[in-house]
Amino acid sequence: MRNFFRFGLVSLALLALGAGCQTTQPTGPAVFPQAVTDAPVVTSTPAARLPDGMDLRTATYNDGRIVRLAVAALSSDKWEWHLANDPTQPKNVQDWHDALKAGLVVNGTYFSEDFKPSGYYHLPATTTTGIAWPDSSIQNDIAGYTGMIRVRDGKLSLAYLPDAYQTKPNDQDAVALTFPTLVDHGQPTVTTDSGKFGRRTVLAQDADGKSYAIATQDGVMSLYEISQWLASQPEHFSMAVNLDGGQSTGMSYEKDGNKFDIPSVQVPNVVWAKLKP
Repeated sequence: MRNFFRFGLVSLALLALGAGCQTTQPTGPAVFPQAVTDAPVVTSTPAARLPDGMDLRTATYNDGRIVRLAVAALSSDKWEWHLANDPTQPKNVQDWHDALKAGLVVNGTYFSEDFKPSGYYHLPATTTTGIAWPDSSIQNDIAGYTGMIRVRDGKLSLAYLPDAYQTKPNDQDAVALTFPTLVDHGQPTVTTDSGKFGRRTVLAQDADGKSYAIATQDGVMSLYEISQWLASQPEHFSMAVNLDGGQSTGMSYEKDGNKFDIPSVQVPNVVWAKLKP
């Protein structure tokens, strides 16, 4: 079996297939997902009636690209977070939103051809993926699955493994590993531009612990570009991790009767949140 955390001389194969971005294994910081230049069909409420905590932003590049990004801010005192995974019944993000009765849903981590997570993935009261929790030497590998998403008691936390060794999750944690980490301690961590563009989905947190879900509404960016963009935003994001992108990118957010959607293809796992009772 391939080791999804070791990369060495083995090449990365990230495929933007009909089911979403599927991956085998990372090979280095300069090798990223292939370009997916199709723009999503976006349905949303007018900007004046966006859900509370959401705004839309624009990044313009010298080659004429205009990228619009949706940023949803969720306070930890009002929202509880979850991970969900069902390889047997993948759904687009709107259908996940309805099935979970969620407030916010974004597509989750990379997955393989059988719709199972490509990196380490664990949900409470269930078995983990067949990929072992990485030891300290693998966690220190900056070109591997360095981004950790952990949900404990409804609280979301993000970590950059080479910066802070993480012990194996306990049975009640929901944990997923992904790559690459885009921002650590407020600084962009992707320093080489592959020139490969795609739609992007990101989880981020600021120094106060507020969490953010970010997705490209339309347009495409390289991972270097979105890493730099995140580090320049007024929230001063302390941490940001990349989720699956390309055709998998999607967001469905509803609050106080206002709904915003960025449609996705069917995905087997998502990150979602709901308002606390």
